[in-house]
Amino acid sequence: MRRQKKAEEDAKAVEKKAEETKKAALKALLEQLETKIADLESFKAKELAKCDSDLSEARAAWDSDQRWYHGERNGAANNFHRAINSASWWVRIWIYARKLHEYHSRLHQINREFNPKIHRWNAANQKHRECHMQQRQFDWEIAEAKAKYDEARGTPEVEEAGGGCFKDGGQDGGDPNQRAMIHVQGWFTHARCARKCGERGMDTMAIQYGDECFCGRGDQHAKFGKADESECDMPCPDWDEREEGLKCGGGWRNSVYKIE
Repeated sequence: MRRQKKAEEDAKAVEKKAEETKKAALKALLEQLETKIADLESFKAKELAKCDSDLSEARAAWDSDQRWYHGERNGAANNFHRAINSASWWVRIWIYARKLHEYHSRLHQINREFNPKIHRWNAANQKHRECHMQQRQFDWEIAEAKAKYDEARGTPEVEEAGGGCFKDGGQDGGDPNQRAMIHVQGWFTHARCARKCGERGMDTMAIQYGDECFCGRGDQHAKFGKADESECDMPCPDWDEREEGLKCGGGWRNSVYKIE
């Protein structure tokens, strides 16, 4: 009998140690994935910020180049007209022909000097487009890391909190804006709500009115007191959760669960 009991205790100890090892490995993997996601998002933000900064500098240079271009062309035109208008009438035709040639030569020179500036601006625009196209690669890598994180973490287990059914702020004519827990927008099952609250670092979750999700910490859910279990009678929309006996609250009633 003693040997059998000792064997059962040893088996439980081995099982417990294996479970602890598994949890430690999972925790390390999750931390590694969290770090990778944070690094990718940070790198993406820095790269895109640099892209936008480089384009802003290129645009400032381009604006300056355009001002120079138009200023030089206007200056050449003004010099041409000034030379013609200031000349005596009997030499004006000769002056016109000579100054027109000089004017056209100056315009060609301005265009030659301006062409590299156009190419530089076009290259900056192309670089900016390519930089933003890399955002897709960043987004793909981030999504892949998050998918691995969700797969490794799985769905958190939930255990019904003491009393199970609790009141919320809008009951009995109370202020509907006062809530015991943090409301999460959307339609939720227990699994989705537990996952969402776990992502926010919360240790309790609640389902209200069938599919509304709330998150909290500690005894935050008990702010307005307990309610009778019969008041959390709203059927869960998910059939599997109904079969598991999970509860989905009621009108201003939270079915509260601890997230394991």
